[in-house]
Amino acid sequence: TQSLNRIPGVQATTGDSRGGSFSFEFAMRGLNKEQVGFTLDGIPTGDARFNGGSPPQRFIEPSNISRIIVSQSAGDLGAPSRFALGGFVDFVTDDPSLRPAAAFEAGYGSYDFWRTYFRVDTGEIAPGLSAYASYSTQANDVWTGPDNRHSKRDHAEFKAVQTFDGGSFIKARVSWNDQQDNDFNIVSLAEFRADPRSDRATDRLTGIPAVDVDYGGALGGTRQDLLANANIGLQLGSKAVLTINPYYQTLRGESFRYQDRARSLTGGDPYAVLRYSATGGAVRPTLTTLRNSAVVGGPADMRVTPRDRDRYGATGELKLDDLLAGHRIRIGGWWEGGGSSEERRFYRLIDPTAGITYDRSKLAYVEYRRSTDIETTMFYAQDAIRLLPGLLRVDLGANWPNVRYKARSPLEYNAQLNFAQHSDINPKLGFTLTPAHGIELFGGYSKNFAGIPEDAF
Repeated sequence: TQSLNRIPGVQATTGDSRGGSFSFEFAMRGLNKEQVGFTLDGIPTGDARFNGGSPPQRFIEPSNISRIIVSQSAGDLGAPSRFALGGFVDFVTDDPSLRPAAAFEAGYGSYDFWRTYFRVDTGEIAPGLSAYASYSTQANDVWTGPDNRHSKRDHAEFKAVQTFDGGSFIKARVSWNDQQDNDFNIVSLAEFRADPRSDRATDRLTGIPAVDVDYGGALGGTRQDLLANANIGLQLGSKAVLTINPYYQTLRGESFRYQDRARSLTGGDPYAVLRYSATGGAVRPTLTTLRNSAVVGGPADMRVTPRDRDRYGATGELKLDDLLAGHRIRIGGWWEGGGSSEERRFYRLIDPTAGITYDRSKLAYVEYRRSTDIETTMFYAQDAIRLLPGLLRVDLGANWPNVRYKARSPLEYNAQLNFAQHSDINPKLGFTLTPAHGIELFGGYSKNFAGIPEDAF
């Protein structure tokens, strides 16, 4: 993602040069990562937030990327994203080599950074069939706390391509990412200006909970991401192409953070709900809080937030070139389903003076237990008209998105949310004028739509 900084108007940042998930930020003409769509080979990577989402770099091996397509306008008409208010970014991966090949990379740097990568290409093993597999691993100490803050990532990819006479093709790809990360703390602008080399997280335990609440070794999380997808292109005569792109993604992980108090529910059941109030709020047993955070060995918890997600869907498009002279017509759609779950759990630290160890069999309190199902449907159509070939092109199109939400959080409220969010038909109009070689003028108008992020529930 760092290569995106070469593009005017685009800024991609992380806590350091090796890249991070929690500290990943992206801006395009004033829009942030929650307002721009991200795709990989045309497949939506989903929510880019760290909390419950999957930033796009988790699905990407940098050495396998062939190019990056960036649209800074209103976004491609058919971009499969619930968030693309103003543009999108598509990462395009390499196709396998038609000749047998192997590649190896290794690197070493400051703060015990090291990385290895290898890739094997089969070459053409049958008419039109080729594949590659790659694996990389990297690790480093976090520069603001190198003694107890570390990051490690293992990443594997497989891609196979089958081409057919006449231009049709099938591409299948699987990526797997396992990441353990002590990332960076959040700081204000004033705090950064006061000390730009500190994120306020400490690098050593003192045994005093009021101090250790900012311990960097208990600031981070683990994530395992899997994305499997296919790109299928069917050449239907000389003027029509049908593309179908199914995909499936899973996320399994958790985040953790030190707490300078110990909490537990009366009765011993951390999930207990006594009843629901007249307004639907959960009435739970008495929450006991023990706090003596200024002394050595005071009570402390580890807050652990497991997050799971499954997404599945497909995009499809029929493209007609010059069926009518001078017209390129696109008709397509996108459907996605899936669900996610998140809990906030608290475990008592065994001995705050000795470390941050806790017993997972002794769950003391669960603050919430949320589940969300989201179904997205979108249809679109576009006609790109070459009014003056080589000089003036006009694009006329529209799309219609519909998003259905189902959400529950029985430890917080009794209601089961079930509603849909959609817009009217969104027109998208544009023109491109090329008055001379190397000069291009363009403009457009569009109406866009963004859905509700999952953490709103």
